[in-house]
Amino acid sequence: MAVVSGGNTPARLHVPHRTGTAAPARTPVATTTTIEERTP
Repeated sequence: MAVVSGGNTPARLHVPHRTGTAAPARTPVATTTTIEERTP
C-alpha cells in the first residue's frame, strides 16, 4: 500500500493535470464560438 500510495500520488497528479487542461480548454473554446455566433 505504501508503494502504491507514493507512486500513485505523482502519477495521478500528472494524468488528471493533462486531461483536465485539455478538457476544460476545449469546453470554453466551443462556448466562446457559440456566444460569438449568437451575438451577431
